[in-house]
Amino acid sequence: MARTLLLIALCVLPALVSAVRPNTKPFSVEGRVYCDTCQAGFETPATTYIAGAKVKVECKDRKSMQVVYSREGKTDSTGTYKILVSVNHQDSNLWRCCPFK
Repeated sequence: MARTLLLIALCVLPALVSAVRPNTKPFSVEGRVYCDTCQAGFETPATTYIAGAKVKVECKDRKSMQVVYSREGKTDSTGTYKILVSVNHQDSNLWRCCPFK
C-alpha cells in the first residue's frame, strides 16, 4: 500500500509542479498591414503598406468569448508589426490579431 501511494505521489507531483510553473517561452505575433487596392487577397506590386496602423492581439475565452488578454502594437514605416505575447493560454482560448485603427 505504501509503495502504491509513493508511486502515485511520484506521478502526480511533477504534473502539479509543471502546471503551476509560469510560461517561460513568450512568443511574438508578426505581420504586415496593407491596403488591398486590387482586391486580389494577397500582396501585389500595387500593394500599399500602411504605416502607423494600430494592431491588437486578443485572447478570448472559448465559452464566454470575453477578452482575457489583450496587447496592442503599431506598424512601422513598412507596415510591419511585431507584438510580444508574454502569456501563453494554449488551447483554452482563441487568439486573434487584427488592425483596429
